[in-house]
Parts: sequence; C-alpha cells; structure tokens
Amino acid sequence: MISLNFIKYIRPTNIARNLSDKPKSPYKLLEKTDKMDIAEFSHSNMTAPEEAKTFRRVEIGKKDDKEYRREILSFYDSEGRIVALYHSGRKCPQRMKTFEYGYNKKNRDVAEYDAHTRTVKTTQYFDEEKTWKPIQEEEQYLYYMYDIRTPDNRAARKLHISKNVYDYKTKEPVIHATLTEYPLNIARKDRDPKKTYGMDIVLRDNRPEVIGYSKDNNVEIPKDDKFLPYRMLLGENKQLSLTQYYIDQKGLAPVGISVRFAPDEVAKNICGEFNSNTGEILFREVSKVEHPVLTASHEVEHAYQYSLIGRARHNQTDYETRCREILGTELSFMEMKDSAQYYKGKIKYPRLNPDEDLSKNKDYMNNELEVGAFKAEKKALKEYNEGREKILDVFKCIPGNATI
Repeated sequence: MISLNFIKYIRPTNIARNLSDKPKSPYKLLEKTDKMDIAEFSHSNMTAPEEAKTFRRVEIGKKDDKEYRREILSFYDSEGRIVALYHSGRKCPQRMKTFEYGYNKKNRDVAEYDAHTRTVKTTQYFDEEKTWKPIQEEEQYLYYMYDIRTPDNRAARKLHISKNVYDYKTKEPVIHATLTEYPLNIARKDRDPKKTYGMDIVLRDNRPEVIGYSKDNNVEIPKDDKFLPYRMLLGENKQLSLTQYYIDQKGLAPVGISVRFAPDEVAKNICGEFNSNTGEILFREVSKVEHPVLTASHEVEHAYQYSLIGRARHNQTDYETRCREILGTELSFMEMKDSAQYYKGKIKYPRLNPDEDLSKNKDYMNNELEVGAFKAEKKALKEYNEGREKILDVFKCIPGNATI
C-alpha cells in the first residue's frame, strides 16, 4: 500500500532529524479535496461504509510515468478516525482497507505520565484476478499523555505495541506476532535500546504451533512458559485458541466441541455461552471487559459439567449422549459426586432476562453450575498470570489492561 507523507507543523524539540537523508518519493500529488460530507459521495465501483460521516479524495501519479493514476478514497467516522481506504486506478490493482478501533484506560501505573491503550484492527483486500484476499493486522498500542516541552523529553508518544500480521500468501496462514517496546528517553543520545520479540505462529484447529522465533539481543523470554504463544495472539484468535486449550485440558477434544463467534445468537448481557444441546461454545465478541482466559475457561467448564451429567446416565441432550458414548460411563468417586451437583444445578437453572445484570441475580450466581464455572475461572487466571509476570519483567511498559 502506498503511503502519502503530508507536511505537518512540528513544535521544536531537541530530537535531531536529518531530512536530507529521506529518499525522494517517485509519486506526485495531482489532486486533493478537503473532507466532504458523506451525503455528497458517489462512486460507480463502491459503496461508502455505514459508519462513514465524511470522506476525502486524493489522486496521485508517478513522476516518470504519465499513464499512471491512482485514486485514494478515505472515509472517516464521527470522531474523525479513518474507517476505510479504497485504492483504484490505472496500472494498479484495486485495494480496500478497513479499520476497527478499541480504546481502554490503563489500570496499571507504569510511570508518572498518564497512559492509555488503543487497539486497531485493519483488514486489507487485494483484488487480484478478481479474487479478494484478506490481509489482516491487529495492533495494541500503549500511548503516554505528556507535555512535549518537558526538559528531558523522556516520554515517547508510542511506547509499546502488540502486533499480529496475518500472512495468507503462504501454504497455510502464518501469524507474525511481535511485542515491541520503545525507550522512554527516545530523544536522548544515551537512550535505552528498543526491545522486540517475535513469533511466527500457525493455527491448526485453533491450536497455536510456533514455527519460528526472532528477538533482540537484550530480550530474554522464559521459554518454559506454556502460554507464551497464546500471549502473543490478539483478538478472536486469542479467544479461540485459549478455549481450545481448556477443551484439551478437560479431555473433551474427542467429543468435537465447536467454538465460534456468533454475535446474533448470544445475549447482550453475556460474553459467551455453552449450548448444552448441540455442544457448542458461542462468543458474542472479544470481550472488552473480561480477560479471554476467564471467558474461555468458564464456558469450557460448563462443557465439562454437562459431560459429567451425560456420563452419569443423566443424559437428556444430544451433547450429553455423545459424551457418554465417546468418553464412557466410568467415573471416579469425585466425578460422580460432582455430576450429581451439576445435575441439581441443571434442573433448577433460572430463566434469564437478556437485559438483566446477572451479577445481581442470586439464583444465577448461586447455581451449582455457575459456582463451579466461576471457580474454574479463578484457577485458570492465576495459572495464566504466573508466567505473565515474567513477561512484565522484560517489557515493563505493557499496560495492566493488556491481555498479554
């Protein structure tokens, strides 16, 4: 994708820049409009995104090729953030790039400056041979709010990035996952070195397999951390892979539990649910409130609970019957005891209102099935965070609300 560099006024700082070293661009600006209201947009090859409120058109050419033309349409939402880019023209393929944003305040103080995290997911489509191929990136930034005129210029604007780039050009999709930390004292000659750690990951049946590593010499990562590949993933892949991990840990892989995102099938007051009839785990979206370890372990625990119900001959659903047939009826004393408790919880499980606050529903919170699932959550997060602390010792600017 071509990036256009527009000149902006920058307040003087002690950051030295040698602009003469910058290579000259082979492109030239032919036309550029100001932002216009989306009601004025009209195009023969595309429709404006629903969230777009304004748009801008830019046309560029090449200095050494009079036939080359490229039209770039940029669409912006009500907050002025870019939500889509569309490229078309002569001697260049059509390309479309969409953006999704997320924002979270910090909950772990990493320095005296006020920090926040921002997540951006971009999806790029290349129209090659009339086939649209998605090229995705997900990024999680840590920014510092600071006064650029501070005497020591300690604070960098962008301190930490978690990034996933999805490579679809290989035989099987590869996720290039990286953690990058920029030095606080970026403007000084004696600045701290940048820290980078990377992994190439292939997801096979939602199980991450590492096929390559890369790191700076100043970075030492604990390789005995079994959750390390999961920490490197972002968004939906992180949620799906962690869910599959707990399915494997509970011995439920032979049962064939389906895990998918189904925003229209999950109530708005929950992050996910286990369907005890079909044996599916459904997520509404990647939770912006709950850690993916919590939601993954919670729903898998429900799958385990119903598997015990079925194996103890309480089977009434297709999933419970399947568990009995595949996993057998031989249970330990504790498993038999637990299955009786879970069956009791199943019988008296309350009918829930999709608009209610479930944390205030005592029948829900005290139900045997939910008590067991919340207990599993705490255990899973404690285990996950033991290795996380070792990562924080290396990348000290990772914010507290990052799901590393």
